[in-house]
Amino acid sequence: MFDGWPLSRILFESHELNVPEWVWRRAKAMEARIVELERNLVERKHIDATPDADYPLRILRTYRADCDLRWEESTVIGAAHADSPLTKALNELQDQRAVLLDAAIAVLAAARGGEHG
Repeated sequence: MFDGWPLSRILFESHELNVPEWVWRRAKAMEARIVELERNLVERKHIDATPDADYPLRILRTYRADCDLRWEESTVIGAAHADSPLTKALNELQDQRAVLLDAAIAVLAAARGGEHG
């Protein structure tokens, strides 16, 4: 979950201190919300930021890799199913970004002599 003790355990241990019931309920709700947020956490990409001639290619390739991700029902709020118009539109935009990034990567790799394409 997160570093340290869960809120509910802290309150349980403190129950002898006459923690009001509303504090207990609020802590449980906050704990549930943290679990929900962690489930939807998106890992940040690390890009080696060494200032060399390959840096722009590393950036573009990292963003290009993200274009391979597909939107699904569980990642689109309000989508009725995986073939919903919103989900389809988001995936089409991913495909359009991929085409543009592929072209940019090809141009930059060619300019670098093709050894990094």
